[in-house]
Amino acid sequence: MRFIRTDSFKRDFQRLTEPVKRSAEKALRFFATNPRHPSLRTKKMEGQRDPDGRDIWEARVSRS
Repeated sequence: MRFIRTDSFKRDFQRLTEPVKRSAEKALRFFATNPRHPSLRTKKMEGQRDPDGRDIWEARVSRS
C-alpha cells in the first residue's frame, strides 16, 4: 500500500489537535495493514483517480 500525502493534507494535518493526530496515525496504520477494517469505513472516491490512473480511496479517522 502506498500513501501519498498532498501538501494540503500535510498542512491540514499540522492544524489538528494532538489527540486527533494520534487517531489519524492509528487509522493510517489500520489502513496500511487492513484497508477494509470496519472502523475505517473505507470507500473508493467516485470519479477520482491519481495521475497514473489508479483509484483513490478514503477512510474515516473517527465518526466526527
